Amino acid sequence: ASGSARLSPRLVGRTRRQCGILAPQRRGRRMAFERYRHCEFMLPMDRDLLLEAADAAGVYEETGVLEVECGIGTGLSWIAKERGCSGLGVDPRERLVIEAARRAVRWGVMERISFVARPLDDLGVGVQQFDVGLHLGGRYQLGEQGARQFEEAVVEDGALIVAEPVWVGEKSDLVAARFAQPEAILGAEAQKQAYQERGYEIVYCEMLSGGEWRRFDDGLRKGLREERAAYETWAERAQELDRVLWALDAFYADGGPARVAMMLSVLEKAGW
Repeated sequence: ASGSARLSPRLVGRTRRQCGILAPQRRGRRMAFERYRHCEFMLPMDRDLLLEAADAAGVYEETGVLEVECGIGTGLSWIAKERGCSGLGVDPRERLVIEAARRAVRWGVMERISFVARPLDDLGVGVQQFDVGLHLGGRYQLGEQGARQFEEAVVEDGALIVAEPVWVGEKSDLVAARFAQPEAILGAEAQKQAYQERGYEIVYCEMLSGGEWRRFDDGLRKGLREERAAYETWAERAQELDRVLWALDAFYADGGPARVAMMLSVLEKAGW
């Protein structure tokens, strides 16, 4: 990826939906961060593999990185910490954006990166402003407008780092129950073909191990139970959380980690 494009001056210094694993909740938004308080990322992810992907995308000190649906900002902050890049994280949930900024301060990267709360269908990031785009979550989470704006924000000879769930085993209704839009999840080969049909060449692709699901879900389940206890007297909310916890249990009861994997890929426009 080229390091020639830098962050637009109007974007530098601007600080202040989970990336699609569990179905989004309609109420109780103030708990959006609390359920992930024991999770490092907001979906299964491996730090070392993420850095491998960043290296494959050509990230270095002069690189500008855009992360959309950044959540608590671990992805962008980690890459900035280890590779010295600059960047902007965008997420519609202001509470998560605030936490992302706090994390960046703790990790000593706030001078190089910033975070802003914006709707996914109006990212406000311009065209060809960044060298690398980062999205950890299913493309369907962005919607058509958000996905288009995300891709257009990256220079022609840049790269995308994307991670999304793919079927690697037999499909199962019980496993699918934990996902917001299970019908949008493709098989691994079908997902690769979809990238190619959109004009991308896959220059890096790795499947996260099933152990990453368990590490992520151990923290998520702990946070959900704390959230459930906080809403004990709110029957409607408690029932909603019970359904989410049930979906987690069903995922493992039917061998979810062997059926669905997180696929981490680096994409470049074909021909560059």
